[in-house]
Amino acid sequence: VNATTGSDLSWGTPFSLGTITGSAHVDVDDISSLIAFKDNVGSKIGVMWSNQISGTLNFATHSDSTADPTTGWSFSTIPLPANSPIDDHISIKGMQTSTSGQIFAAVKLNAVDPGDAEVGMVTRDGDGAFSFRTYSTKGDKDTRPIMMIDEGNLASTSDDQVYIFVSGKDGGDKICYKTLKIKSPPSSMGNFQTGDCG
Repeated sequence: VNATTGSDLSWGTPFSLGTITGSAHVDVDDISSLIAFKDNVGSKIGVMWSNQISGTLNFATHSDSTADPTTGWSFSTIPLPANSPIDDHISIKGMQTSTSGQIFAAVKLNAVDPGDAEVGMVTRDGDGAFSFRTYSTKGDKDTRPIMMIDEGNLASTSDDQVYIFVSGKDGGDKICYKTLKIKSPPSSMGNFQTGDCG
């Protein structure tokens, strides 16, 4: 990763998050995504990335400040369902009107059996705890998940919803979606409806 603590025209030297994870090796096909969010401590930057070599989904955070960007990172390996190591599809979003620290990400997994989770949603509570919800299984053949958040009425959080859109076939030609009402903490949100396509 790289960072600037001042002008967007003056960047530092790229550095590896391997110093906090113990390993920087990923597959050439792996992917990462950035997010800015706020929690009760302050503004933060998050980096989420897949590692198909280890089968893990990882998340690192740093304060959004002028502090040294090469140190002070917090790191988590996100728990995923058994028989479903990470693939390389990530779509990450946060609440723009909230300082709760909630983060939501649609991810694709490399499921083994037809009934195993293949597309799902990872949520991060304000305390940094992660949970996973299945969107669809390997048998449903969904791919390319994209997440959108509808914050509804800005005066109330009761209408906030998360949407996940997918291609219903590997070759395209069918777009499907499912939705969940956002609750705090995210661990209380319930689950997506079962069944193909939504």
